[in-house]
Order: sequence, then C-alpha cells, then structure tokens
Amino acid sequence: MANQIGMWRLRNQMHRCFQGQLAVVLLLISLSILAFLTNHEQAPHPRQGDANIYRLTAPDITITRAQRGLLNQPRHMSGRTGKGERLGISRYQKSSSKPQSNPKLVSRRNDGGEVNTNSESKGSSGKRVNHGKPVAWGTRDNRVRGDRFRSDVSLKNDSMFINITRIRKNNLLVEKIPEERHLAQNKSVFQKSTSMINSFNHNLFIDGSDVCSGEKAVSIIIIIPSVADDFEKRKAIRRTWLGAGERNLWPRAEVSSVIKHIFLLGFRPNGDYNLVNDESEQHKDIVLADFLDTYQNLTTKVLVGLQWTTHYCPQAEMVLKVDQDTLVNVPLMARLLQDTRRSMSGASSDFVVGLKHTDPVVVREGRWLVSEKAYPLPYFPVYLYGHTYAVSAPGAATRLLEAARYFPLLAPEDAFITGFLPKATGVARLHSSAFTVCCRHLISRCEVVWNQRVALTGLDTVNLLDSVWADIVRAHCDPEAHL
Repeated sequence: MANQIGMWRLRNQMHRCFQGQLAVVLLLISLSILAFLTNHEQAPHPRQGDANIYRLTAPDITITRAQRGLLNQPRHMSGRTGKGERLGISRYQKSSSKPQSNPKLVSRRNDGGEVNTNSESKGSSGKRVNHGKPVAWGTRDNRVRGDRFRSDVSLKNDSMFINITRIRKNNLLVEKIPEERHLAQNKSVFQKSTSMINSFNHNLFIDGSDVCSGEKAVSIIIIIPSVADDFEKRKAIRRTWLGAGERNLWPRAEVSSVIKHIFLLGFRPNGDYNLVNDESEQHKDIVLADFLDTYQNLTTKVLVGLQWTTHYCPQAEMVLKVDQDTLVNVPLMARLLQDTRRSMSGASSDFVVGLKHTDPVVVREGRWLVSEKAYPLPYFPVYLYGHTYAVSAPGAATRLLEAARYFPLLAPEDAFITGFLPKATGVARLHSSAFTVCCRHLISRCEVVWNQRVALTGLDTVNLLDSVWADIVRAHCDPEAHL
C-alpha cells in the first residue's frame, strides 16, 4: 500500500513539473511570434492607392538606414543576412569563398578608342577573376544566369554592375564614338566664327548661389530644366530619387558621392514667380534667368546651366543634365560616372557620355526644324539622347560653353551640345547602353529597379513617378508591366 501511495505521489509531481515546463515553452513561443509579427510588418502592395505610396515617399524621405534591408522582398530573396551580404544570395565560385574586391568598371582603353570594362582584377584571395563573363547565381528557388535573366540580385553596393546593361557587340559598359567619315569633307561647318555670336551671361533673378557653397568637392551637379508652373513635379522629384540620392538614403545602397542639384527656369509672361520665389526660399535649389523660356530656347537654357556651373559650382567634377520626366538611379549613375572619369586620361579626359542616337538625321520641318542655312548637312554628328547625359567638368563644360559663343545655336539641344560642339572642339563622345531607358515601344520599370539602367524616361505624371519609386523602395516590380 505504501508503495502504491509513493508511486502516485511521484507521478503527480512529474505531471506538475511537466505542466510547468510546458507553460514556459508556450510562453517563449508566444513571445517569439509576437516579436516576429511586430518586426515584420508587411509593406503595402505596389498597386495599392496613392496614400500608401506617399507613406513610402514622404517629403522627409522616411527610408532610414535601418530600413535598407529588402522591403516586401521576393520569395527567392528571403534568407539570412550577414555583414556584406544580401538576403539569401550566394555566389557560386570554385576559386574561393572569400569576398572579392570591387570590380573596376573601366580598366583601360585600347587602340580603337574603346573604354574596356570587361577586365580581370584580383580578388582578396589573390586569384584573378574575370568580371566580364556571365555569373551564375544561386537562389532558394533555382539557379539563374546573371547576364540572361535580369533578376534583382544586384541590390548590393559592391556588385551593382552585375545586372547593368552592356554594349552588346563587345560587352563593354562605355565606348568612344568614332569620328564620322562622311563629315571629314565638311570641316568648314564646324569651324568657329571669327567674332562672338552668343553670350550666356544672363541676369539671374534667383542665382542659387547657396547650392554648392561650403562644399570643397562636388561629384555631380544635376541640372534639371523646369518651368515656373511645375511645382508638383519638382516636389515629387525632391521627395523621391533626388532627395534619397543627395541625402544618402537610397534603399540598399550607399551614395558616398556629394550630389547637388538645381532646377533651372527661364522667364514666361504668365508664370507665377511669387510662388517660385517662395519655393526658392524653402529649398534653395532654384535658378531663374532672364531668357524667354520656350522649347526653341532649350539650347540656351542648358548652356546657361553650364555657365552657372562654372561660376557658382566650379568644384563640380561632372554635370548631369536630367529631364523632369526622368528618374535617375543615383548610386548606379554615380559609380558609372566616377569610374568613367577615372579611366579617361590625356587628350580624351574631357568627354560627354550618354546613350547615342543611332540615326542623327536633321529634321527640316515640325517641332525640331533646323534650316539648311543654320546647318546645311543632312546628318548631325552622332549625339546623345537629351533625357540624361553627363559632361565632365570643368574641362568639357568650359570648352563646350566657350565654343557655343562662336556658332549659331541649333535645336534640338542634345544634338548641338553633345554632337555638334564636341565635334567642333574635339571633346570625346562616349556611348553607354546603360543610360536612359527611352525611345522603345515597350519600356519596363524593372530595368531601373534591378540596376540594369542608370535612368528611366517617360514618367510624365507625378503618380507614375511615385509608383516607380515605390517599386525601387520595395525592390519589387512586375516584369510584364510596361510604362
């Protein structure tokens, strides 16, 4: 009987002990689930209403450094994150598992004038790594080829060029545009006048003198042509890509370069310049000059911007002209321009770079009319699309500006500034397929979200700009959706 009572007491004690342990385990599990739900609040879907988009693109750029991890990341990108890694992505290499040094964008120029970017460099293991070959990437779902399937695996600052679009024929990022043979017999067209024709020393109602003041060095000064009434467009640009790029708040990437900008305006009879003055007082980024602000004067407008740069921002290394309907991938653009500038030396150190126009025919009627008296040849020198192009400073910017004083101004502006003037002055023209996505029937926003291109053009409305920016913030886009 005593044995039975002892066994009963023992079972009762073990049962109470088990219940206590089970309660502790359940409590720990509950706390873990609560912490997980608190720290993993799901970001809104890209196609939700404007209220959610504006929450991600508020005027104060609510992307903190702690939030640079992937928001609403795709399923195949989930996984562990370590220092110097991105979620769940590992590189398959037989040579070494150690991290590699950052691949150089440009290494040398060959005799043909091409800027070679398909070079080898040494990794930390001491072995040579060819960065130009297609790279195999492993993900949780499958294994893809980096050059064939443009997936979002390049969201790491030191591997931003993995997805970037290269020149198809030679796998280069940048190449020098050769001299046109058909223009060799018409050198007189590109000879300067003996007397000055134009002066770009316009009076500035708002001079923007504070933009670059106090900065010892400016990597890029961005010039955005605008008009007085485009308040909402300027506001949207500031709160999205421009604000994030200047303040080093770009999602999942560092912007170590010093970026500055101006919105460049001319005068229009019906413009509300009291509001423009108030806007300038708030943001300190408006330059207002006294030329008539028309499309035909766009060439004058950009040249006034170069003149402003030489006077108010002489420390700038690059001048980037950007249209208002264009979104710039700032960290990718900064890396591309920095490495391109570093690669150029000697007589070719002054250059313009962008996406070349493959058929630079001169238009004799319509909006882009050019008279035969102003330019008698049927073709322009190969020039760069005007949505985005960059001019090295101070060298190329000064040379182009001074030459423009001795030629009749031509429209379109991009043909004159990036084609005609470089031809006349010997400034190198560089082509990069990674520049602005434009001028195609189908344009995918994924090309800028996945670091394939440095810019995306065609964002005509504020809502469209906000939508693309929300995709960049979330690192997510629909490959089948087009602008």
